[in-house]
Amino acid sequence: MEEEFAGLAAKRTAGLATDVIQGKTTIAEVDRSFYISPCEIEEWGNEGLKKMVNALRAIPLGVTFSSW
Repeated sequence: MEEEFAGLAAKRTAGLATDVIQGKTTIAEVDRSFYISPCEIEEWGNEGLKKMVNALRAIPLGVTFSSW
């Protein structure tokens, strides 16, 4: 049960972060609707950015997406 809740929380977090990045919602709207502090949302963004940078570093030089 706890794992199921954690999975739902992760999906909600990812969905909210994606909506903010895409401009579908604002940080203020998320704060009012879900009682999530703007500081916490900013941490999500920073964590996501670090993961994206690490993912790009993992791609070997000279490899293009068309060769995958």
